[in-house]
Amino acid sequence: MTGCRTEPLTEDDAAERYAGAACAWARGRDDCASWDDCEKTVSDVFAAAQARAQAEGRSFDATCLQSHLDVLAEAKYFYEVDGCSVYPGGAQAGEPCVREAALSVFASCGEGLVCRGYAPVCEPLDGCGGGHGLMSGDPCRAGDGCPLGVCDRPEPSYCDATQSPAVCAPVVAAGEACTDDYGCLYGYCEAGTCVARLAAGEPCARASQCASRVCVAGTCAAEIAAPVGCPTLFP
Repeated sequence: MTGCRTEPLTEDDAAERYAGAACAWARGRDDCASWDDCEKTVSDVFAAAQARAQAEGRSFDATCLQSHLDVLAEAKYFYEVDGCSVYPGGAQAGEPCVREAALSVFASCGEGLVCRGYAPVCEPLDGCGGGHGLMSGDPCRAGDGCPLGVCDRPEPSYCDATQSPAVCAPVVAAGEACTDDYGCLYGYCEAGTCVARLAAGEPCARASQCASRVCVAGTCAAEIAAPVGCPTLFP
């Protein structure tokens, strides 16, 4: 797998290496036989966010990127890639943060922190491991905040962290009450109500507001369609 290559990572080949690992992971899913333009699609998203980080003067963290590639080589679910930022920002633990694309590799948190949650804040990296498929009503986060699995039975559902303990709950349609972007079916949570996701070119504050799940420099990017049967790489 691409994530297992032994050549040292460089900033110049970071987009290619991440795209190769992510697409190898996607093609390894049971129903995703082919995705011809996957590498270009993912590489373009990575490169756009990378350019933004470089323009802000943020430094490349090769060790962090390697950790993402290592996880991709073994992960069952894409959420397991949740972790450090390849270009650490200045936000500290407990402070609000931004995920520019719905890739955990790009966030405004400093080293050793991960950007999580609705109205996200920087949290310490916790070394969470993988999980398994969970039913609606199952607990979905441990006491230390680590995910216990992915809420996918029946689909669609999400981990409702407003409950204690957090449990898997069904998503709701536009116009219904919500507490989390991921609790909305094909939408996001705005002032406690699910609304339709934003189209390409519309202003955004976070990736989950966009139909493409990619918010670069405060603007929603064009929607990226995965072939039928292939998982999204921009969750």
